Amino acid sequence: MSKEIYTGYYMLAALNGDTAFGGISGRISLPNYDKKLQLYFNEKVIASTETQADDNGIYCNFTLAELEGLHSALEKIINDMRKLEALSKQNLLRDEAYIDVDKV
Repeated sequence: MSKEIYTGYYMLAALNGDTAFGGISGRISLPNYDKKLQLYFNEKVIASTETQADDNGIYCNFTLAELEGLHSALEKIINDMRKLEALSKQNLLRDEAYIDVDKV
C-alpha cells in the first residue's frame, strides 16, 4: 500500500499584493520520504509576463514583489514538508494526514 502526505495548496501572490498568480503544493511519498513540489502559474500571469518559449523551455518575467511572494511560499512549504516528515517518522501524525495512493 503506497501512502503520501499532501501539504495542501499554497496560493502564490505578490508580497503585499492581493492578486494571485498561481500556487504550489507538496507531496511526500512513503516509505522513502521522497519529496516533490508542484508549481502552477495561472494563465493571466503567463500572458502578462511576456512569456517566451524556445525548444528547451519557457521564459517568464516576474516583478520583484511576485518573486518575493514565490520565495515566501517556497520557504513555508519546505518548512512544512520538513515538519510533516519529522512528525511522520515519530508516528505523531493522525491517519487522516496520509493519502492512500492506491485508492486515488
